[in-house]
Formats: sequence, structure tokens, C-alpha cells
Amino acid sequence: MRPLVVILGISFIVCNGCEQRRAPRAPVQQPSRQPGSDRTPGVIDWGDLKVHEAPSAAEEQRKLRSPDPEVRRGAARELWQMGAKAKEAIPVLCEALKDDDPGVRGFAARTLAKMGPEAKEAVPTLTEMLRDQGTYTASALLTLTHPGGGLPEDQPVLVGKRTMYVRVNAAEALGRIGPTAATAIAALQESLEDELAEVRRTAAEALGRMGPAAKAAVPSLTRALRDKEPDVRGPAARALGRIGSEAEPAIRALAELLHDKTKYQEGTRTVWTGREPVEGRGKTVNVCDSAAEALGEIGPEATIPALKDLLGDEEVNGRSAAAKALGHLGSKAKATIPDLMAALGDESWEVRQSAAEALGKMGPEAERAIPDLKRLLDDENVQVRRAAAEALSSLWK
Repeated sequence: MRPLVVILGISFIVCNGCEQRRAPRAPVQQPSRQPGSDRTPGVIDWGDLKVHEAPSAAEEQRKLRSPDPEVRRGAARELWQMGAKAKEAIPVLCEALKDDDPGVRGFAARTLAKMGPEAKEAVPTLTEMLRDQGTYTASALLTLTHPGGGLPEDQPVLVGKRTMYVRVNAAEALGRIGPTAATAIAALQESLEDELAEVRRTAAEALGRMGPAAKAAVPSLTRALRDKEPDVRGPAARALGRIGSEAEPAIRALAELLHDKTKYQEGTRTVWTGREPVEGRGKTVNVCDSAAEALGEIGPEATIPALKDLLGDEEVNGRSAAAKALGHLGSKAKATIPDLMAALGDESWEVRQSAAEALGKMGPEAERAIPDLKRLLDDENVQVRRAAAEALSSLWK
């Protein structure tokens, strides 16, 4: 150990001596001003820097009338990024809806969608555009699903290019304008039959945003509940709910949809990538949840009598859906407890299961069903036995 101490001591003395012999630092001198100048050398004059200013709505409006389609498309896109801040451009954007270039028409419609009801003057042209077959390419949020782990399901992971449809943009704009675009309801109903699922989806969403004003569309939306695509069935259910009590004729179809556990992505959202805003799909929900919410929005006054009648339907799916829907209404549907108790003896296990689940959600009023639920603990079907046990657990709390 002693040699090591000696070496360390010598090292300290040598370094200390080196420090003592080092020349002292010269004092830092402030740079002097140059003659005839009030600027200091080495100091940045921010006035010399050219700051890139965001394009103005007025400038982009001027570009929208350019003979060059690329310039017009770029201007329409810039106005879309400005969104509601470019309201002064509404008249010029309405003109752009008739542009020869589909990209200009598409971006003009997307921009007007951000204006909401203030873009009502565009409704006639947007209505005509629901038949526009034009397409263009634009940035969009792409979604990848990783069921095996890693990223969560439906995680937006990259930005790419996708084909945009002008008529989709038109339907979106009409929906954002809202009830003041009610003159487009008939055309939107036709769009529910479009060959492109994205058009059908957007048309259903647009009708939903119009609320009770879209009551004439109830038959078309009811048919859309049987669309092959969940991305159409879900928005159609939501639209019927927003229409409210006027959607009573759709109750049966909505009740049958309570068995539909497929997922769909609701609405749209704009995501900033750090360079530009791109549109992607919204949150993922179940079709059955949208149907249940719609039944609640239509209101128990209209829903309960119709569901009570449906409990006696000839078809198993109808009876099971009615019981399930009454369960979603909970204690609001307590008047149907006797009917649900009778359904516990149905020949179909699906109906018995749905009835037991519904009674478990009715609260203390359903305690009179406890003896019948106990008997179902010996049912031949395991799903029925499980539903009865869970219902009893809820009623005994």
C-alpha cells in the first residue's frame, strides 16, 4: 500500500506545480462597436433573419384562381390546414368545389367541413358532389393491427398516402354543416347505397349529425343496420339514436344488433405529424354498444312497449334481442319484469340467457324472480347457468 501512496503524492505535487507555472488568463474584453454602427460584433441581429411567415388566407384565395392546377391544389390544401381561421375564403372555396381538378374539389370540401354551419352556402354544390366519382391522393394516418403483441391493436404507426374520394369529402362537409344542410338528406340517403363502404359510412355519420332533422332517413338508416360492413352498421345505429324518438320504427333492428360484437372505428380525427396535419380514424367501439346507446337515446317511452311486444316474437333472435335490450335499459324497464320472468322458461337457451342477464340489471324490483333464477342453476346449458348465477349475485348484493 505504501508505494501507491507515494506515487499518488508525487503526482499531486507535480500537477500542482504545473498549475502554478501556468500563465494567467487574459481578461475577457468586450467587443467594441464599429465606427458608425450601433451593432456589436459577434451579437446576432434578429432583424437580419428572414422569418418564414405562414401563408395568409387572402394569398391562398388568389392562388385558387391560378391557371396551374398544382398551385390551386396547394392553395386548397393550405386553406384546409388553416381550418376555421380561413372563414373569409368560404365564397372562393365554394367556387373551388367546381374545379376541374379532383384534388382541389376534395380539399375545398374538407376545408368547408371545418367551417361548420357557416359554410351553408356550399350545401347545393356539396349535394351535387355526392355523385362525384373523382379521386386524388393525399397524406393520411395509416393504422396497423398487431394482434400478436408489441403495439396495441389499432395503433396508428405511420403516415403514408391514400386514395381520397371527393364524394366522401362532400358527405363529411354536409354532416359538419349540420341541420342547416337538411336539403341534402335525400341525396345522403342515396349515398347509403353507394358501392363504396367509406361513402356509406360517411353518409350515415352525416345524417346522424343532423339529428331529428334527418327523421325522413329512418327507413334508409334501418336498412343500413344490416350492411355487410361494421363501419356502416355502427354509424347507422348512432345516427338513429341521435334522431331520437322519431326513430321508433328502427327499434327491432337495433335490438337485433345487440348481438353484434364486431368493432369499428368511429368518426375521424386530425393528427399532427410534426410536418403537416393528417386525418385518421377515431376511437374503436363495438357495434352492439352503439346499438344499445341508440336505444337509450330513442327513449324508454317508445322503446319499452316495442321491446315488450318483441319478447313474444316468433323468431328466437327477436326474443333474445328484446330481452338483451331491456337489460340495457335497466330499472327503467322494470315494468317488463313479469315478461322477462316468463322468458326464463323459453324453449331457446339464448332467450333464457338474455332474460336472466336482464333481470340481474333491474335492481331490487327483480328480487321476485330469485326463485325462478335459482331453478336455472340446473339448466342444461352452461351459458344459462352462468347468467343465472351472475343475476342472483347482483340481486343479493
